[in-house]
This record gives sequence, C-alpha cells and structure tokens, in this order.
Amino acid sequence: YPAKALADYAGVVERPAGGVVLSLNVESPEEVEAILDRCVRAGGELIRPGGHMEWGGHAGTVADPDGHAWEIVCAG
Repeated sequence: YPAKALADYAGVVERPAGGVVLSLNVESPEEVEAILDRCVRAGGELIRPGGHMEWGGHAGTVADPDGHAWEIVCAG
C-alpha cells in the first residue's frame, strides 16, 4: 500500500519514515461510533469521523495521546 495512499485513507500526514494504521474490527456501525466517542473522551483526537466507506463498511480514525492512528471499523 503506497505511503501517500495510506496517509490519505487514514486522514493523517504522510511521514518520511513511513507509518502504520492500527485497526480494531468490531461488530456494528454503532460500536464504531461508541468506541470513537470513548477514545475522544479519554484524550484521543478524532482524525476521521465514523462514516460509510466506499467498500461498504463503516469506519473512523482516532489518534491516541501518543499520536498513533487507530481505525475503528466494521465490515458491514
């Protein structure tokens, strides 16, 4: 996966040293939204709000307090 495409997908800035997006797969869109909300209330930064993805799932991205990007996603 090209670094620029990954950064664009995750909603983060591409870094010269590369990077990674960690994904947490859950059961429902409601669970995606609940986890994103919980992460923000715990000090995370919402990068990409939860929403319908072009591939059919539901996902959003949050950065933890250390700046690591987490995609919270469900397949359908």
